[in-house]
Amino acid sequence: VRRSGGVIMYDFMEHQGMQRNLDLDTVTEHALERGEGQIVKENGCLLVDTGKFSGRCPKDRYVVDAGQAHYNVGWGSINIPMKESTFDKV
Repeated sequence: VRRSGGVIMYDFMEHQGMQRNLDLDTVTEHALERGEGQIVKENGCLLVDTGKFSGRCPKDRYVVDAGQAHYNVGWGSINIPMKESTFDKV
């Protein structure tokens, strides 16, 4: 964890098992190994059923309104401002 211009930056790669920027073949391999998807025979695409919920909540995006973020974030219904004190409680 580090601060940059009043914004707290987290290094999620510190967590064991975290991977990022995987190539398509590796993502497909992992999904199949975990039983998270299947290959469509007609076109070779990976098909994944996320169920009822996609995990995407565009109305639940809060950004701490502090430091340079105050001037650099496009505030509105997508980027909702949050006080630093509120973030600290969460």
